Amino acid sequence: MARVKKHGDVAIVTVDAALSAGDREQIEALKQVCMDLQAQGSVHIVLDMSELDHAPSLVLGSIIVLQKRIRTCDGELAILRPTERLQRILEITQMDALIRIYTDEEEAIRALVRG
Repeated sequence: MARVKKHGDVAIVTVDAALSAGDREQIEALKQVCMDLQAQGSVHIVLDMSELDHAPSLVLGSIIVLQKRIRTCDGELAILRPTERLQRILEITQMDALIRIYTDEEEAIRALVRG
């Protein structure tokens, strides 16, 4: 489902392309991975969405819920490498104003470590 890399208190979660289908089971599994990472000390979560063509509304809503949960623990959720189509969706829904978006993994890690 998702591949995870840890960099101190930042975790990079590569989201599987299957999430594009908006399957509830896949979405719940992603949320659980993120919550488990937080419980293990990863304060900040970066979702690498480079494999997703698009994100149905169920996925977008789940990302917002996840972001709120992470913020309650003084963490931050960010998006990494969205495809052009997904970037456009994030702009149309104005999610890009709520969640930081990065094109470079190292840049995302440096920004989140600094706060």
